[in-house]
Amino acid sequence: MAERKGGGQVEEVDFLDLLEARVSEPGARGEKLREFIACQDDIARAVAKGYSLRLIWQVLREKGRITLAYGTFGNYVNRRIGRRARMSQVEASGGEKPVEGDGEPLDPEAARRKRLAGV
Repeated sequence: MAERKGGGQVEEVDFLDLLEARVSEPGARGEKLREFIACQDDIARAVAKGYSLRLIWQVLREKGRITLAYGTFGNYVNRRIGRRARMSQVEASGGEKPVEGDGEPLDPEAARRKRLAGV
């Protein structure tokens, strides 16, 4: 036991136990990142196949695998998976933009041109 300045006794607590208690609290810092990392391989595969980030995020939220906001999800994808992975799918498709499940291009301008052309 350690002594407090005023002479009272203070129980020593292991520092790692304090850290673990803090991390396990709901809403603890890093909780959302841990959720993302747990799904990172699935997310990277879905991105490589051309699925939109919004669709990936929606499915993961519906299944209860993540609780983080879409903006945070996008930031984590950019930092941990990277823009290069998403751009390589465009190059692999011969320069065509990847499409969502309904066949619409992910590029809003391309989608607008397609609608105007009546295709």
